[in-house]
Amino acid sequence: MLKGEQSSDGFWIGYLSSSALATALSIIVLKLSGDDKYISLIDVGLNWLLKTQNRDGGWGDSPESPSNLSTSLICKAALSFKNNHEKVASALERSDVYIMHKCGGLDPASIASSVLKFYGDDRTFSAPILTVCAITGLLGESYDRWSFVPQLPFEMSVVPHWFYKKLRLPVVSYAIPALIAIGLVKHQLGLQKSSFRAHLRELVKNRALNLLEAIQPCNGGFIEAIPLTAFVTISLLSLGMKSHPITQKGINFIVDKHRPDGSWPIDTNLSTWNTTLIINALQKDKYLSQVINNFQKQKLIQWLVQQQFKTEHVYTHAQAGGWGWTDQPGAAPDADDTSGALIALYNLTGGNDVSVINSVASGLEWLLDIQNSDGGIPTFCKGWGRLLFDKSCPDITAHAIEAFSLWSKNCNINKKLQRRLHQGLINGIKYLEKSQNQNGSWTPLWFGNQFSKDYVNLTYGTAKVVRALSFLDFSLLQSRIDKLIRSGCEWLVSSQNNDGSWGGDIGVHGSVEETALAVSALGQFSEFKNRAIRGYQWIFEKTDNFKTFTPEPIGLYFAALWYSERLYPVIFSCSALTSLLD
Repeated sequence: MLKGEQSSDGFWIGYLSSSALATALSIIVLKLSGDDKYISLIDVGLNWLLKTQNRDGGWGDSPESPSNLSTSLICKAALSFKNNHEKVASALERSDVYIMHKCGGLDPASIASSVLKFYGDDRTFSAPILTVCAITGLLGESYDRWSFVPQLPFEMSVVPHWFYKKLRLPVVSYAIPALIAIGLVKHQLGLQKSSFRAHLRELVKNRALNLLEAIQPCNGGFIEAIPLTAFVTISLLSLGMKSHPITQKGINFIVDKHRPDGSWPIDTNLSTWNTTLIINALQKDKYLSQVINNFQKQKLIQWLVQQQFKTEHVYTHAQAGGWGWTDQPGAAPDADDTSGALIALYNLTGGNDVSVINSVASGLEWLLDIQNSDGGIPTFCKGWGRLLFDKSCPDITAHAIEAFSLWSKNCNINKKLQRRLHQGLINGIKYLEKSQNQNGSWTPLWFGNQFSKDYVNLTYGTAKVVRALSFLDFSLLQSRIDKLIRSGCEWLVSSQNNDGSWGGDIGVHGSVEETALAVSALGQFSEFKNRAIRGYQWIFEKTDNFKTFTPEPIGLYFAALWYSERLYPVIFSCSALTSLLD
């Protein structure tokens, strides 16, 4: 199956699930544009939303997801705003029932308080959601509707970027475009006050807009995300800025990502991430050679090196040396993808190809440079520890120290960098000790489970940490590493379902993705091999002898959005199999 999914250039693009939120926001963009040429796209998009409405009247992030308030509000906005679609009346009535149940009322105050309460201090998502609700009339038509929308401090975007982490911004590091665009809308259309802050915003609004234009990728898509790009584009359209280059590029990006069935995905693709996951699942030549020949291997090595960022990123200001999740221009370097690329280059070359050493050294230094003072590795930027998605996290840290360990003893790595890697390993392991839950599990950041308490996916986090630690050969802390591995394995054993599967937590129904992750971790150890084999047998039966893989949403993205990826169950199952065979 993996060979059949491979692109002509040798890498794997994959296929992200369609997203009700992305689809609804895209429809609103096209409606606000006022161009008749988009009528057919709007109609097929509305039909897709009607077909994917859940029985309770709401919508989930993907067609497989339970309803949530934010997505349901935006879908209602898409259906009701500037709409004469004859089929929507019934759907709107049903959506009102769901929203009433979640908010206790359909009035603006009830809606706004419910959205703000769900996201807490993080305004990355709550402010854009409420802004779209205000623009489309879900918060009423009066001027007062803007009182329910938080004012994002877009004026802070114009200060030197190195000062951002000291400002305690109410959005995460990768959401600066939303900070600017959403902040501008409230400032321009909201309740104006004669205050110093309002005057300051007026003085810097053009500079902020210029910054937004400067950081927009050439294809128009901010971090390749349809929702983030749509939020920015909707904001500017509502300000009458249809002809502005930012708006036009945003509209073009939205149109380009439209799918034939009428939907839009959450993001363009995860080509770099998927490719490194596959290489690292197969690991050794005896498995890799069954999927790629030597010529394809050389092409993959070159392709991976080409994906490395060679200059400072335009708006996260991450230094050169990292990798992003896709080969598309809107990607940003992040720690998980950088670790995956470094491990993949090791697995493809055996660590013996001197032509990649400069790229590898640059990538390792990039990871070490963003390691936080607590020893953990964050996703995008060092020191942005206020909001959840900017903090250190166990699964990304474990991924990084696996990369550190693989390359630390390579004779082609200079001694100074080897010493840094040694210290980075020590700090990372200490962080994993501190971040381990009392029951032996670890909580990941960018992956969750829709049916677990608080939506956490302890199976993903624990399996990723255990598997990474199993590759370490670090005598100085080996006894502490072994202790972490054992407690993590014991939690995985305790969370296995009676049928042999794993879900995201104890008592949660199993999925191929989570079961395969647990198997790949436990299969490394003879003591837990039988448990791993039981899980593997469950996967074998669930997939009809590995013929039918049905992805389930485990990816958690952009504050609180779920997605599935068609390749995940296949990739994770391959990793489970190689773990058992070795």
